[in-house]
Amino acid sequence: MALQHNPFSTCYTAPGCVPFLVGIDPDAAEALYAELHAQWVECGRVGAIVGPHGCGKSTLLAALQKAWPQNYAYRVTTVALHDGQRALPAWFWQRDFQKQDLIIVDGYEQLGWLARWQLNRLHRRAACGLLVTTHAECRLPTLHRVEPDFEELLAVVRRLLAPLEDLPRAEGFIARHVRTAWQQTGANARETLFRLYDCWEEEMCVAS
Repeated sequence: MALQHNPFSTCYTAPGCVPFLVGIDPDAAEALYAELHAQWVECGRVGAIVGPHGCGKSTLLAALQKAWPQNYAYRVTTVALHDGQRALPAWFWQRDFQKQDLIIVDGYEQLGWLARWQLNRLHRRAACGLLVTTHAECRLPTLHRVEPDFEELLAVVRRLLAPLEDLPRAEGFIARHVRTAWQQTGANARETLFRLYDCWEEEMCVAS
């Protein structure tokens, strides 16, 4: 990464671009993926990843979306819902779901009661898998609760700054901005990274 590139750009920080961390040990993640899969199967191949805004649910989901099909040969269909999307898209209902399918819904809390009922009926009738993220407990089994963690955020920030190969600059930037941004965003990791993007831009402008 060239020095002029902002290490907090979306292309580096979007879910799936950085690994999901369990504590600060990257090797612990693989064990978690296997544990979650076993729990998910025990729950009838259905479950939810729960946590507040910006805590890493989508990052964990992106990791499972990669690991589970590789390890268990699922065919994945993913739907990412945003504010105001009360129903699943029309193309979703045109698919012929079967047992080897894994349906992933990011933002399950957006769905209205009818859409949730239809989705759960599809899961039962087709015997396909269902994995969702949601901000609060729902009527699906909770597989994992993701909580904001400052030490994990620091580990992510250091990974993003590592390609710069300038440790004093990286640690100085961390000391000046990371904890402040974390506190200002209410411990929202996603918003913290967005704010660090602006902090980096400001520092680069001053340096130039």
